[in-house]
Amino acid sequence: MKFHTTPLLATAVVVLLLLVAGAQAADDGQNANSKRVKLKDVTVTAPGNHSMPISDPEKTVIDVEDYEKAAPVHNVVDILKDSALVDFRGKSDIDVRSERGESPILLRGFDVRRYVNAVDGVTFDQPLHFGQVVDYSLVPLDQIASVEIIPGAHSARYSGKAMGGVINFKTKPLTRKKTVKPDIKLRSSIGEYATYDNRAVLESGYEGFNMAATYHRYTTNGYLRHGDAVMDSYGWMLGYTFTSGAYFKYMGNYVEKDRESYAKNDPSGDYDPAYPEVTSSTAGDIADDSKYHLENTSHRFSYLQPTPIGDFSFGLSYIEKDKHYSTSLDDGQLVVNPNSAGKNLAFNIQDEIRLFNAHTVVLGFDFLEYYVSFDPREDDDNRVRSSRSGFIEDNWQITDRLSVRAGLRYEEVSLSINNYSTITGWGSVEGYQVTLDPPQRYIEKDFDQWMPKFFATYQLGDHAAWLRDTSISAGVSKFWNVAPYCLVCPGRYAQVEPEHGINYDLIFNRRLWQNINLKVDFSYYEIKDYVADNWDYGQYSMFQMRDGRKVFTGEGLPEGLEGSDMYINLDEVTRQGVEVELNGNLLDPLSFYISYAFQDYEYDGSEPAGMELGDVAKHRISAGLRYRPFEKTVVMLDYKYQDEQIAHDIAEIPEGSGNYVSIDNPMSAYNVFDLGVRQLLFKGKNLIKDLSLGLYVKNLFNEAYENSRGYPMTDQSFSAEVSFRF
Repeated sequence: MKFHTTPLLATAVVVLLLLVAGAQAADDGQNANSKRVKLKDVTVTAPGNHSMPISDPEKTVIDVEDYEKAAPVHNVVDILKDSALVDFRGKSDIDVRSERGESPILLRGFDVRRYVNAVDGVTFDQPLHFGQVVDYSLVPLDQIASVEIIPGAHSARYSGKAMGGVINFKTKPLTRKKTVKPDIKLRSSIGEYATYDNRAVLESGYEGFNMAATYHRYTTNGYLRHGDAVMDSYGWMLGYTFTSGAYFKYMGNYVEKDRESYAKNDPSGDYDPAYPEVTSSTAGDIADDSKYHLENTSHRFSYLQPTPIGDFSFGLSYIEKDKHYSTSLDDGQLVVNPNSAGKNLAFNIQDEIRLFNAHTVVLGFDFLEYYVSFDPREDDDNRVRSSRSGFIEDNWQITDRLSVRAGLRYEEVSLSINNYSTITGWGSVEGYQVTLDPPQRYIEKDFDQWMPKFFATYQLGDHAAWLRDTSISAGVSKFWNVAPYCLVCPGRYAQVEPEHGINYDLIFNRRLWQNINLKVDFSYYEIKDYVADNWDYGQYSMFQMRDGRKVFTGEGLPEGLEGSDMYINLDEVTRQGVEVELNGNLLDPLSFYISYAFQDYEYDGSEPAGMELGDVAKHRISAGLRYRPFEKTVVMLDYKYQDEQIAHDIAEIPEGSGNYVSIDNPMSAYNVFDLGVRQLLFKGKNLIKDLSLGLYVKNLFNEAYENSRGYPMTDQSFSAEVSFRF
């Protein structure tokens, strides 16, 4: 059975809800004695301590610990996917992977090279493989309290590359404990395709001392052919909180993963009807026995010290890719292909100074460095990027109506670009990519930029009773992005200038009725010198047609120019978007959320690479209902719609070979429903504090759809989950 709808129908439903809620709000607003609700303090909480996404003018906050979803939550990406701001782009919705050239999610249509990921405000990502990659398995799910999704470039506290915004994962706060008795949580789920997820969390401490240990094992045979995956994650935390409010905390995480590479399943050749069809044009010639192994370690430290004039804080993150290699059979022989190691060091220092009531100034400095071994066969750590930044941010509640956040950020970025390779097929001249006199192994580049930031909110409630709990916000900020391309590729690829531009946001926020809140955000970007992938169109492109596919080779190109125009700057790109968030309770036992996003890129130049900026869905809808027919029962229905689009992909085939293939995959629009029921079986104060059982149906109507790069997503499947707390 197929269930279809259209963006027009979905939009009509949203409008109808707004009209009904708006009419009720108008009646409610006539009561002059009704209680005023301060927008920034609104917390939408349904019965049973269930938290819906909370929206204010600047961000959307998701409470992770109490978040309810119509499917088991295996990782933080499963939570992020419920916002229409976030576009999931993975090859599989069963096993979320961060692979070369891939960003598993987009924010406002921007990939990970154009938005910031952070844990407790400290940036983290890794320049691994063919581009800048974030491994979300390094975010310790069981130690995350909430997720902030901050759209736009209006915060001076984060890197200039945050044109799309920031995803900030906030860890659980430390608490003062009265007893040393540990709190133990066990959660286990089982689903089709031999998918097992087992998690254990132990939290303990005494008085100000806090400690935690976590273990997470995830295994699946996968929906796709050769989709086996095994992940083991170990986490630990030590911290101490003082009665003064000061604290320090150290967190560590070690992740080890073994995965098979998704192989083609082409009816015209090697085909197994037990698996979905994946053609050669999608998977290329990945060997059926190709596998890869990855080990990552992260260390994070945070410190806060209140002072008479403000709060001084320090945060540090260090991430290292300990091992990474792929294996495959070549003429019956096992071949091991090592990949580049990578390290990421980041820290920030800031002081939030209270000048007087409702007026604070934040002064800060942050530092970010990436290290990569260009040639995995050599023991050579190279600092490919170093960023040093200072910022000031003034937060002032000028009047009861008007609040302003104005900031200024200064960044210096140094690049050390690989200019030498011994790998065959890179078109090098005696190993050097760019001919310099004398020859240079690395090309050094330095950039710097000032970026003003501004965001203001004006409350309209004093102007008329019907404008109660209504605000208008505006943001105007500059962004700047150095090297949004492969940081470990040969030097010829790096002959482009940094991106820069202005981001405008106009936001309407209103409490419609009771706890139903509406947020509408209109955004506009002017991006100068946008860095575009020109692999398919470059005059000196290293792609050539072989057997109907574009294959990476430098043969027949002028010496010294091979690949020199595979990335280019587009003069100006504009992006406009609309984001709508509506959530709250229709009735006491019935809560809902609706999230809609529209985005459109435009480029008027002559370069054909600019025509591929439409590699995003123009319309996206995420929605959910939570119904509690009984005190301990919740029924969950989630819905997602995505417009049609075309995905452009560059794949290395086979992995580790240095041979790249250009692939275009058109994707049709889709509608997907998930259904789940969770029952609290027992709740007490003795040995077992609570015991619950969940039953879920994913892709309820068995929609056939693709999410990215031509790989089919999971069909209708069933799963169950049980959780204990001792």
